[in-house]
Amino acid sequence: MPAEPAIRSLDQTKPLSGSRPQANRTARGANTASGADWTGTRLGRYTILGELAAGGMASVCLAQGGGIEGFRRLFALKMLHPEMAANPVAVKWFLDEAWIAGQVRHYNAVSAIEASQRGDSSYYLVMEYIAGDHLRNLLRQAYRNGERMPARVAVRIVIDTLAGLEAIHDLKDSQGRPLELIHRDVSPQNILVGVDGITRLTDFGLTQPAQRINRERAELFAGKLAYMSPEHVGQETLDQRSDLFSMGVVLWESLTTARLFAAPTPKLTIDRVREARVTKPSRIRADLSAFDRVVARALAPCASARFRTAREFRAALHQACAEIGGPASRREVRWIVSQYAAEKLQRERELGRSPVMLSQPRASAPAAGPRPPRGRKPLTRASRTGSCADQVDSLANAV
Repeated sequence: MPAEPAIRSLDQTKPLSGSRPQANRTARGANTASGADWTGTRLGRYTILGELAAGGMASVCLAQGGGIEGFRRLFALKMLHPEMAANPVAVKWFLDEAWIAGQVRHYNAVSAIEASQRGDSSYYLVMEYIAGDHLRNLLRQAYRNGERMPARVAVRIVIDTLAGLEAIHDLKDSQGRPLELIHRDVSPQNILVGVDGITRLTDFGLTQPAQRINRERAELFAGKLAYMSPEHVGQETLDQRSDLFSMGVVLWESLTTARLFAAPTPKLTIDRVREARVTKPSRIRADLSAFDRVVARALAPCASARFRTAREFRAALHQACAEIGGPASRREVRWIVSQYAAEKLQRERELGRSPVMLSQPRASAPAAGPRPPRGRKPLTRASRTGSCADQVDSLANAV
């Protein structure tokens, strides 16, 4: 029997790039994450307040939408970098994402409200602004605090994400035929945990019908290596069970606050994914034994041995979690987000109160710190030995 893999720290890994088109980052300035200061720019009825994040293809900005009688609302605008507008592949991927995000209607998935073009140069996608943070950053903060994310909270986040993934998998065309979409980029970077306690799946830039993915082999190898399925890294035929393997990796890492397949080099990461050797969660934390069987099935190397659908995966998680009191409530998730994402939430509050929003009353300062939900003990510090949460996959693939 082969030895179980050692638990790896995120600090031991390097960013892994996918095959998505990338802009020339060296030519950018240093004022913002992307180097392009969009603040104050008007796009139709939207005014950009500042940049939230940036990647190789696009930037995500906070924007205000105006209306009659001083109506104001915040939105998130995903903007294709101007230099990428001349790249037909980048434009195709961006417009495909806009179409898919416009079709999905589920509270566990971020949908698009509008897609448009800025003059004849760049494109942008208007989405609902969700106050919160990505799972990657929440796990990172838990590690910095010397803590582990509570198992019930981790399970609630994964269950919500699976519900959003199910909505994507179940999408149909105008004739009622299943599109058989595969997300291909399920990872903590693309899981947004809101301060409202709801988790949403984001970023459909790599989402395509299975038939197209398997026909256009040049685009098959795209995504984040550490979250790909064995058949994905092996450039074999894919179906929606590949996404469920990725969700299995997210579940394992959320429960253990460690990395599963990430390695110092892309080649080593691919080798580990192909081997798919998985340490039982209970070997890392004894209180996680209820999830050993769910994790083993989700991460089965052979797709036929995995869960068949996201719905089936969710049902198994609900049953397993019943042994430890069931998935966390939204209130418990809200408390975790308010604790771990406090600085980010405060920055975005200040951004939303920028001088551009003259008609908006200034909100009162946030309280010194949220209290834990009634009946729940504050998070306790745990040993950092063998644990990690510092996600280092390329931000270029996360935005």
